[in-house]
Amino acid sequence: MTKQATTLEQTVPLTAANVPVGVLNLEQQLHQCSTMLECVQLGICLTSHRKITRCNDAFSRLFGWSVAELTGKPCASLFPSYEASASFMRTATGRLRLGETVDAEVILMGRDGILFVAKLRVKAVNYNDINSGLVWVIEDVTERLHREHALQTMIAEHAAIFDNAMVGIAVTDERGVIRRCNQRMESLFGYPARELIGFSARRFHPHEEEWQADLKHWQTAESRQSVCHFERRFVRRDGSLFDCSVSGRSYEDADNAVLWVWIYEDQTEARQAQQALEQSKSELERRVVERTAAIKEANFALKEQLHFQMQLIEAIPTPVFFKDAELRYQGCNSKFANLMDWRLHEVQGKTTFDLPSGEVTKRADVTDAILLRDGGVSQYEIRLPDERGAMHDYVVAKASFSTTDGLLGGIVGTMLDVTDHRRLEQQLRQASVAFEHAAEGMVVTDRDGNIVAVNQAFCAVSHYEREQVIGRQVSEFIQDPHGAELSGLWKQLDSAGRWEGEMIGKRQDHSQFSMWLTFGVVRDSQEMVTHHVGVFSDLTALKQSQEKLDHQAHHDALTGLPNRLLMGDRLQHAMDRAKRYGSQLALMFIDLDRFKYINDTQGHPVGDAVLREVAKRLCSDLRDSDTVARLGGDEFVVLLEDIEQDNVVSRVGDKILRELALPIAVNGQEFFISASIGVAMYPQDGDDVATLIRNADSAMYRAKERGRNNMVGYDEGMTRAAAERFALERDLRRAIERDELVLLYQPQYSMMCSEVVGVEALLRWHHPEHGAVPPSVFIPIAEETGYIVKIGEWILNRACTDMNHWLSVGLEVPLVSINIAAAQVSRGNLVESVSDVLTRHQLPASRLELEITESFILNQAEEGIRVLNNLRSLGVNLAIDDFGSGYSSLSYLKRLPIAKLKIDQSFICDLPNNPDDGAIARAVVALGHSLGLQVVAEGVENQDQFQFLRRAGCDQIQGYYMASPMTVDEIVSHMNGQGHM
Repeated sequence: MTKQATTLEQTVPLTAANVPVGVLNLEQQLHQCSTMLECVQLGICLTSHRKITRCNDAFSRLFGWSVAELTGKPCASLFPSYEASASFMRTATGRLRLGETVDAEVILMGRDGILFVAKLRVKAVNYNDINSGLVWVIEDVTERLHREHALQTMIAEHAAIFDNAMVGIAVTDERGVIRRCNQRMESLFGYPARELIGFSARRFHPHEEEWQADLKHWQTAESRQSVCHFERRFVRRDGSLFDCSVSGRSYEDADNAVLWVWIYEDQTEARQAQQALEQSKSELERRVVERTAAIKEANFALKEQLHFQMQLIEAIPTPVFFKDAELRYQGCNSKFANLMDWRLHEVQGKTTFDLPSGEVTKRADVTDAILLRDGGVSQYEIRLPDERGAMHDYVVAKASFSTTDGLLGGIVGTMLDVTDHRRLEQQLRQASVAFEHAAEGMVVTDRDGNIVAVNQAFCAVSHYEREQVIGRQVSEFIQDPHGAELSGLWKQLDSAGRWEGEMIGKRQDHSQFSMWLTFGVVRDSQEMVTHHVGVFSDLTALKQSQEKLDHQAHHDALTGLPNRLLMGDRLQHAMDRAKRYGSQLALMFIDLDRFKYINDTQGHPVGDAVLREVAKRLCSDLRDSDTVARLGGDEFVVLLEDIEQDNVVSRVGDKILRELALPIAVNGQEFFISASIGVAMYPQDGDDVATLIRNADSAMYRAKERGRNNMVGYDEGMTRAAAERFALERDLRRAIERDELVLLYQPQYSMMCSEVVGVEALLRWHHPEHGAVPPSVFIPIAEETGYIVKIGEWILNRACTDMNHWLSVGLEVPLVSINIAAAQVSRGNLVESVSDVLTRHQLPASRLELEITESFILNQAEEGIRVLNNLRSLGVNLAIDDFGSGYSSLSYLKRLPIAKLKIDQSFICDLPNNPDDGAIARAVVALGHSLGLQVVAEGVENQDQFQFLRRAGCDQIQGYYMASPMTVDEIVSHMNGQGHM
């Protein structure tokens, strides 16, 4: 019918005018059925001869094929396999032929190959011919089955948890009647299985009042909205009581009835465990107290034993020490500490490398290593100086010791001073040799004066052979110069044990000579005199020797000049003469500038040669009445007497400065030095020796403060200045710990791009009383006292800290430049210090630039080149500061691993008006560029200087014209806001 209708519909339009009423109703019904079919959410299809002839949209969506694609497709293609399709049809065919509807759950497959579970209903259109048409209704029940399975699994899990929980669980109504409970609940209260169901929880409460109060509390609205928790003592079925913790929460069932879920947990074991824990705690505390007391007693005993051992070690009259297995000193007695010039409490942790002598360190290192390897004992001899510098011989005895587990635990050693023993041995040998070969004549007599022995000198002086005098009286060869008897000599010998005086000696040819004779006695163990020993010498030689010793006592051994002692005597005599005659004198105190650099870098032999030349120049062209003396080190004094004209002192001082400024040649090298001279006049500047010398010294320090290489006369203010300088030195030593030092940073700009290429760290001191102390005041003090080393380490660490701060706020400062003092290099650990600081702050070495002065290069020479090469190998940038102010050797300059030359600002301040300064500045720029170095000008303060340096080709500049020194935070603002010229 449908096909015919479709054919007619395609040929002749159906309208109310040409279609019968019955046929029109049928078509309307068909359209309504088709619409209903499409609206159904279940998949529906019609098959004929096992092929799909028609289906709805829900069916096509279910399988992922379009309606057109499904039309004509075999029914078997809906199943995962042909066997599955055939099996279903075999089962369903019989029932379909009986006119029944076949319902089944089968597995079908969509277009994408995904399987799903479907609820299937099939009915034949005509059961007499089921192949002519079947109606299929399909519903995807996969998700529903999954939900049902998950629900069943959850119910099974909950049931397992409920039945196997380690706590009792019960469900009650609001009256406390038990609806359900688990096995733990039944066993907890001692009831058989399911006996509690339907009973009230009242039977668990031993008292009615508690039950009523709990019941009333559960039934309140507040309790229903929260979790109830309490502890009770319940009663079991057998009447026994136990402690139980109870938690409950209400809920509504499907009938909106309020039910409670209760959890019961037996606290009996917990209480018992708590009691056992408290008992254990008490027992533990008791044992801890007892053990602590025992340990305390043992520690006291150990301390007493240790104290006794340390007292025993301390009482040993020789140095004693002991080391651990790492060869670090763990202890010693005071004798050892004093010998090594250590403090007793500082010994622990030191090693042999801290010993005062390198030879001792090397010897100790070798023997210690052998002892720790092989064990046993070792003994050797060393030489060490005492506190006065005198050398002593020591026998060092060492032995290894073991720990309780048999391992080598360290080394114990002692040192025996054998100096006296060696000296006695040597003296005995020397005495024998000295007696025979002494220049003085020696004679030994018995107690009666008979000669028993003479030496070769006696024979040489007296012209007697040894055999000619043995057995004769000594009085035959000597006589009193005044003709007196020798009986007085023997009486004094017997009473005093010693006699000395001048005597006349008689030779074999009867000639006489004056001698100085000394007689002593030799006693036995009972203090009885057994022999007399006489020593005589020619008084002429003795007097000559005395004169020589007197000269040595009053003159400097190096220069031959009068020393401090003789200078004091001469000054006192000169002051006495000046006072007597009403004249005046001048005392010139001379200190060589930077002489310490020569000693430190070239060695004392070179320094001594320089001092001898200085002494020679000071003595040239002075009057005979004037005195030049060396007080010690590089300090000299010139005493000018009978000063009649005021300009005499200035002429002499200028001449000294000119003479000392000339180069001094030693071993093929030229050295340049200068001097600072302080002058004090008598009587106006002091009326005694000490005051005059002190005031001249104060004037000399003022000369150094004024730039060195000049002369300054004393005035009263210098004493006050000296006191102030001492106070500044004292305060400077505590400036770091008081946080009074601060670093400012002055930007350095590139001439090419006008941008900041670095900053120079500038040290400032804010004194709590004096305010800002100029660097020109406190830096020289720090250098002279050696405190500049500690300040230098502080600057290096602070600059790296500030660099990290800039990096943390996102500021890229290319590098920070730091001035290095010569003392930091002379200590020998500058490279290690710089490496440690960079590692500690995790900074690349390329961000650090160290500036060294030109005078450093002059005085450090080869050692300076070695240090600079090691610094450059770290990656640190190097620059020469104040270039042009000294006398740099170009042979050294080209060997230095430097990258920059900084023109001394003294050549910048008068640019461009001073042609000499301009020529020097251009020459430095040309020299630097020829060596492949960058040239930096510092101290640029105006536009004219800036333009001159730009034309000269200077690479970088810094100064107040561009930016003044800034704090750390000001650098951030400056570079973020206007970090260019």
